[in-house]
Amino acid sequence: MLAVLRSKITWTLTALALLLGLYAALGFYAAPRLLRSQAIEHVRETYGRDLTLGEVRIHPFKLQAELRDLSLPDGDGKSMIAFRRMFVDFEALASLWHRSFVFREVTLDAPSVRAVIRRDGSVNLAELARRDDSGLDGEALAQARYARALAAATTAVLGGRRRGDDPPPPAPAFESLEPERQLAVLQRVYRDLAGAEPEPPAPQELPGDLPRKERRALELQASLDWLEAESRKRALPLPGELERLGQQRGEAIQAALLADTGMAPERVFMTRSGKVTAAASRVRFELEVK
Repeated sequence: MLAVLRSKITWTLTALALLLGLYAALGFYAAPRLLRSQAIEHVRETYGRDLTLGEVRIHPFKLQAELRDLSLPDGDGKSMIAFRRMFVDFEALASLWHRSFVFREVTLDAPSVRAVIRRDGSVNLAELARRDDSGLDGEALAQARYARALAAATTAVLGGRRRGDDPPPPAPAFESLEPERQLAVLQRVYRDLAGAEPEPPAPQELPGDLPRKERRALELQASLDWLEAESRKRALPLPGELERLGQQRGEAIQAALLADTGMAPERVFMTRSGKVTAAASRVRFELEVK
């Protein structure tokens, strides 16, 4: 009996040691490499630039992170935003107690910002928000809107009759419809997206000796092309719409977080020590006017 108990304790301690070793290996070695690669990839995909990032250290037991020699280049290759060192010390127990994110220390050493006002009046720092500050992609949003409108119009035009609350039968794919049906669907799509009746331009003049069937097919195809192009234009977000959508989404996320955790808005983020350290000559802000 005693031997069995010792064996269980030994296996339990061995399993805990293995888990602890795995956690340490992931925290000390895998996490810094992953953070570094993801940061570089995100900047390359979002801004088309190569982020320079030096050493990355993570202490999984103290919950500390340190980044060194970060530099985000401008379009001309010169550094736009940089710092020599950033250190973050996260407090897990205090965060659980306060139901907020608590940091013992956030330190930024030798930060530098290079702002450029170009001849057209644009500022290089604004390019950091060229994804509309909302995390939303205008082209993707337009495609989604058009796809939804096309599906709804196809169902409305071809859904058929139904009794009571029975759902309409699934409509066939738009591409499989006859041209006359496609015309009716696209006209509805345009009305839904533009809020007005379509006003196509005057039809292109065709040869007088063209057979009626062929003439009708060409005119119909021209109408379909015009309706699709104009409907896709109407699906594009209006100026400022992405910012409003992003703000609404951010407010919704914050409201959900507060509702789930009982956080007070002013206590979502807390820090016991936040500072920017360096000699005055090393804290640099450069303004360039072209």
